[in-house]
Amino acid sequence: VQLHVIPGRLSKADLEKLKVGDKVPTLLAGKKVKLGKKKDRLTFDKATLVEADVEASNGVLHVIDTVLTP
Repeated sequence: VQLHVIPGRLSKADLEKLKVGDKVPTLLAGKKVKLGKKKDRLTFDKATLVEADVEASNGVLHVIDTVLTP
């Protein structure tokens, strides 16, 4: 689960300001996910962003299409 959490409160717009290829730290110690683009959609390692900016009481959720594994 910690590999699926990026510290902070980042919206899709915030993520799109980062460069393709940037590695973003996760809550899993020492693990990062690589940002990318595929057909104008954000990717995190091999996962593609399906739905963005879902507000939650403890942050912002972004739905991806794949389970990330370390």
